[in-house]
Amino acid sequence: MAALRRWLTGLSLARKLRAIGVIATAASLALAGAVLLAVEISLERTRTARDIVTITDVVGMNSTGSVSFGDAKAADETLAAFRANSHVVTAAILLADGRVLARYDRDRHPAALDRAAVNDLARRWTPQSRSPRRSKPRTTVA
Repeated sequence: MAALRRWLTGLSLARKLRAIGVIATAASLALAGAVLLAVEISLERTRTARDIVTITDVVGMNSTGSVSFGDAKAADETLAAFRANSHVVTAAILLADGRVLARYDRDRHPAALDRAAVNDLARRWTPQSRSPRRSKPRTTVA
């Protein structure tokens, strides 16, 4: 700190003012960059969520026949639409009794389905909404 103070004392007034300008510009650019990064992260989350909702709506509409007839092969082909989105790691079509009709795993290594979370989601789901009812905020994702 003392070396910096000695260095600043030896500068002329013009150089001190120039240094203040450079420091203020660098600080404002860093702040603007941080704000832009935060906005971009927020927009990316929104875009990803919208993409996943769109794909799940399409899969839901296309899986009604396979669920009605219990056709696991057709349900597997319907779930293959999730290949288009790399954020989806695993998905499953469940029958009304809770059995898995078909499932999709991105890496061919089945991820464990958290049965409690799936049951909780199924219990809170309403056909009229595109998302489950929430009685309180959740921090975990099923």
